[in-house]
Amino acid sequence: MKLANQAIANVFITAFQSLPTVEQRAILSKILKMRQWRKDLVDIAIGESRSRERSRPFRTFLSEMKK
Repeated sequence: MKLANQAIANVFITAFQSLPTVEQRAILSKILKMRQWRKDLVDIAIGESRSRERSRPFRTFLSEMKK
């Protein structure tokens, strides 16, 4: 299933990139107006930006959150 999802994503991105910039911006604008999608994109961006960080024990994280 993951391979099929990746293939669909690749087809979508290829089609999106082939659009003129004006149309790309129109699509992105509509996506960003959808609250849940916008939140999902922010979450994905944060995850991608932190993907190379070292992991740490969950209990350590919890103790830091209590401070």
